[in-house]
Amino acid sequence: MVNLEDYEIRRYKLNDKKEIVPCKNVFEWGEWFENAENKRIDRSHSEDGKILISTVFLGIPHEGGMFETMAFEEEMEEIACERCRTYEDALIQHHEVVTLLGIETNKKFTKTVK
Repeated sequence: MVNLEDYEIRRYKLNDKKEIVPCKNVFEWGEWFENAENKRIDRSHSEDGKILISTVFLGIPHEGGMFETMAFEEEMEEIACERCRTYEDALIQHHEVVTLLGIETNKKFTKTVK
């Protein structure tokens, strides 16, 4: 007989100290993910509104880590995607992507969420 728990993907949440902690089950993760304010780490957009940069906590292990920074152009076309393993690295990664795209595009960025 197949034990489905052997195939279950581990899910995680962030506690109040921004530490990654395992969820007991998918229901705990789903409730946290639906209601958590701290899953969005940072968000910035170019002053002309043409580029959006978003850093989030994924809650599910991915290659490279559980924090992801993505940058999109106007039509939500992905122009960058980076992952890392810690909250602190996610903040640094977000800032680095904002800086790099600011240099490459000669655009200024505004923080929209912290």
